[in-house]
Amino acid sequence: ALRCGRFRAGPDAVDLAAAGEPPFWVAAGEFAQPGADGNRALRELVRAGAQARGLRVLELYAGAGNFTRDLAADASALTAVEGAAAAVALLRRNLPTVPVEHAPVLRAVRVRARRGERWDVVVLDPPREGAREVCAQVGELGATRVVYVSCDPMTLARDLRTLEAAGYVLVRATPVDLMPQTFHVETVAVLTRAASG
Repeated sequence: ALRCGRFRAGPDAVDLAAAGEPPFWVAAGEFAQPGADGNRALRELVRAGAQARGLRVLELYAGAGNFTRDLAADASALTAVEGAAAAVALLRRNLPTVPVEHAPVLRAVRVRARRGERWDVVVLDPPREGAREVCAQVGELGATRVVYVSCDPMTLARDLRTLEAAGYVLVRATPVDLMPQTFHVETVAVLTRAASG
């Protein structure tokens, strides 16, 4: 069951923030993790894996900002990229000071790579089909750490091979069972790459 500090309905969204946190709005039809306790564990794993304090972080598939709120608190600079307009609207409502780019993620990554942008950490939480093409481009952004949140072990395994081909090494992969007694499992994978030069 969903247990939150607040559960307040708005005209088009519901506040799922835990007690003591700023409001965190999600809307019907938009993705949100199903349980507060499991989601808190997931957020803690992502934050610990990113080790973002004082670093430049690029978050891909940011959704409504579930991980963005923690990453933004740590990073020296953070940009969140999301392709779905409704999720972007929620993200901007939840975190109005965070730079948000509304664009297809693969295109956003390719544009940044062409510009020669460099990021210390890349965090991605793609949909079930994974992010093979995006993973193939991540190395061009210079990131020495990647945190990949997956809801599908098969596409995670495939995409980890793509990241390993780009020079990343899997440090750990931690499963989180957000829907007990189902086949669904979230996994937080942390990869690192030695700095070049």
